[in-house]
Amino acid sequence: MLKITGQQRTGSDSFILILEGRFAGPWVKTLTAYRREMSENQQPCTMIDLTGVTFIDAEGKVLLAQLSQ
Repeated sequence: MLKITGQQRTGSDSFILILEGRFAGPWVKTLTAYRREMSENQQPCTMIDLTGVTFIDAEGKVLLAQLSQ
């Protein structure tokens, strides 16, 4: 299971995504949809916090690489 929390940075218009749990399988698609929704709402994500992530599969690593570019 993956928990995704969006957090607005205080005094800024930047946004942080906080991920907790396993970043694998269907949860990769969940994050993709979440980011797409953020993009459509013109909410810039400036950071993804992976501190609480316990596992990332190959598909998750690919998505993180794409998001970092």
